[in-house]
This record gives sequence, C-alpha cells and structure tokens, in this order.
Amino acid sequence: MIEFKTFKTGPAAAICERLGFDISSCTTWDEFTTIMDRAGSSSEDIQRLAASLSKGEKAVLCSVLAAADFMALADEIADGEFWQLMDFTNGEQRQAIASAISHS
Repeated sequence: MIEFKTFKTGPAAAICERLGFDISSCTTWDEFTTIMDRAGSSSEDIQRLAASLSKGEKAVLCSVLAAADFMALADEIADGEFWQLMDFTNGEQRQAIASAISHS
C-alpha cells in the first residue's frame, strides 16, 4: 500500500497548494482530512480550479477531494468520468490517486 507520506509530497500536494493550503505538516490521513475541512475552500473556488487543470490533474483533484470526504464534489467535478480521466494521468499522479483510493 502507498503510504501517506508519498501522497503528501507529490501531485496531491501541488493540487492542495493551488487550493491554498499546505499539507506538508500532515502525518496522517486524519490530519489531512482536518486541514481540508478547516481550509474552507468554497466549492466555487474548487470548481474554478478544476476548470483550469489538465485531465490528469483533475483526476488527482478528485482523489484529493474523495480522500478528504468530499466525494459528492469529486463526483460533480469528474462529471461521471473519473475512470476516463485516469487515461490522462502519469505514473506519479496514479500513485497519488491509488493512495487516496486505498484510504477512502
């Protein structure tokens, strides 16, 4: 299983930074979820970011949201095509997504 420390230093960290928060100090999934919950990014801000991302980055964003218990928003952003977005990911993005899925 991919460890949280791998998740927090790769593409997921970059997506979180673009959302305006830093997950580098998190050591567990629970801490990550707490930070995401407290971050207070509005769904409009997240939707706006999603519109500017590549398909691979959008897949990472959806997995970040799912791992933080925002599955409904992840589903909305993926528009029912999450698995199709996976076709556009690279190895590092796939690792981040696999880690998030294994946690969810």
